Amino acid sequence: MSPSRNNTSARAESAARRGIRRSQEAAGQAGPTRAGDVRDQLERWARAGHLPHRLMMRSRFLLRVLGGEPIAVVAREFGVARETVRRWHDRLLREGPDSLLHERPGRGRRPGRTPSVVAAVVAAATQHPTWTLRQIAAHVGTSLATTQRICREHEHRVQRRLAPEATAPGAMADL
Repeated sequence: MSPSRNNTSARAESAARRGIRRSQEAAGQAGPTRAGDVRDQLERWARAGHLPHRLMMRSRFLLRVLGGEPIAVVAREFGVARETVRRWHDRLLREGPDSLLHERPGRGRRPGRTPSVVAAVVAAATQHPTWTLRQIAAHVGTSLATTQRICREHEHRVQRRLAPEATAPGAMADL
């Protein structure tokens, strides 16, 4: 990256931050500006029992990093990667504590069921009424549990395989 491009992006980022801060101040939503204010905000979030767990945990490990503990030690004790602690610490310093409230796009658990998967399971269950859940799952490429949930939600009755003893002639007469 050329030095001028780096300077340009840094100036643009700084101007964007000033613009955000000015718009927040105009709306009466100015965030913490001093280091003590940031620490106070993190301490409130770390103690709050009604906030999302991940926000409380981030606040707790960031308080320890801001207190001078090495990132590697904090990461090991909280069971997260050093890169995770470093990334959140950099983000806190760059964007302030309100940045901890929002996840970046593409983070977190991926959705297991897309509308196309649901449609494929429902179509397979409808077109092949004699198939078992395992056969539908193998055909669509989903797990058995996901297939079961989709069929239950869409009230599709799927054939169950009976034990070999139950299918023997006269087995039903014993019941």
